[in-house]
Amino acid sequence: EHPEHLAVEGQRPLAEVATPTFLALAALSTVVIGGLAVADDWLRSMSLAKRIDAWLETYRGESRVVLRVGTGATMLMAWQAGTLLAPELPAVHDALGWAQFGVVLLLLIPQTVPAAGILLGVLWLYAAFSFGLFHLLDYAFYPGIAFTLTVSRFKDDKIRGLGLPALYLTVGFSLFWVALEKLVYPDWALYVLSQHPGLAMG
Repeated sequence: EHPEHLAVEGQRPLAEVATPTFLALAALSTVVIGGLAVADDWLRSMSLAKRIDAWLETYRGESRVVLRVGTGATMLMAWQAGTLLAPELPAVHDALGWAQFGVVLLLLIPQTVPAAGILLGVLWLYAAFSFGLFHLLDYAFYPGIAFTLTVSRFKDDKIRGLGLPALYLTVGFSLFWVALEKLVYPDWALYVLSQHPGLAMG
């Protein structure tokens, strides 16, 4: 269960989070990530990396299959658990569970994948309306997946090509938001660790 009551009680001001240590580590992370981008260009110029890239390129067309399988598995688990999209969001109506199962069925047939994307987007909007947009920011990747599935069979390459940037944007935002959330609302992270101590890995 998401500790919504901690949203006010446990909030730390952003100015308190942005300590000199935090800012120094953020700057260091930026430098390291920038360095890795340069290193990646250098590594990709090596013959071994080129062979690996060429091998992976042969599977480029399977990326949407991987997305369909992953999304379908997630929807199946949510349907089986009686939740809506995420473990802490209860599916208060049976129809929501069956709608998620419907997404799975639509993902099985390539021609109906866009319909699966639309239905998944509708489910996310329903969840955002029911549980609050703030809460659903944790799951901002769902609209990205929904959009990618929806445009996956467009004949226009430009429109179909928007799917990958949408995934980059929404998955990146989700990771960013979940990380920031733990800094601004530390009690949430402590709550999760108290409920699932295994996450601390000892």
